[in-house]
Amino acid sequence: MSVRDVARLGLLGALWGAVEITLGAAMQAAHVPLRGALLTTIGITIALVGAAFVRRPGAAFAIGMVAAALRLVGLSGFAISSVAAIVIEAALAEACLAAFRYRIGAPAFCTAGAAAVLWDLAHPALGVLLLGGADWLGAFWRAAHKASAALHLPPASPFVLVAALALMRIGLGCLAGLAAWRLVRRLQARFGVDGA
Repeated sequence: MSVRDVARLGLLGALWGAVEITLGAAMQAAHVPLRGALLTTIGITIALVGAAFVRRPGAAFAIGMVAAALRLVGLSGFAISSVAAIVIEAALAEACLAAFRYRIGAPAFCTAGAAAVLWDLAHPALGVLLLGGADWLGAFWRAAHKASAALHLPPASPFVLVAALALMRIGLGCLAGLAAWRLVRRLQARFGVDGA
């Protein structure tokens, strides 16, 4: 790997980390709903752009690891849950790119983005599993029922609510992938930047 590639990975990882620290803290202070999904959408867009220009297996994951390291020591406080989420999101995106054999394009990027952002829905269940043990699925459904009741939805609605939240995250992830792909194409056309 060239020095230029390492610099790109570091710069883009630092950008993702900075977004998590600054925008994440602002969104938390403002009680913005779905902030995890929104932050992942931005972060995974950055990682996919990096994967297109570095063009080496592990590029998206490396960008995520830099972002996670910065988030670990960030100004907004120690948040192991956020760090774990970034690592898992980057790993999911990397696995999707690998499934496409690193053929960089809109389908690969959309799949990688969708997988990463969808993790935001499952991530709280991981925390419950680590802290509360085997009843993580029960805890997940209790939370879904509680959210459903808070929204004054019918009793059967937790399933619909979870499905809607999942579809929304998949949509955000696909938008992240398409945004990354369009940005890559524009950079190539405008500046003659090498890459995908």
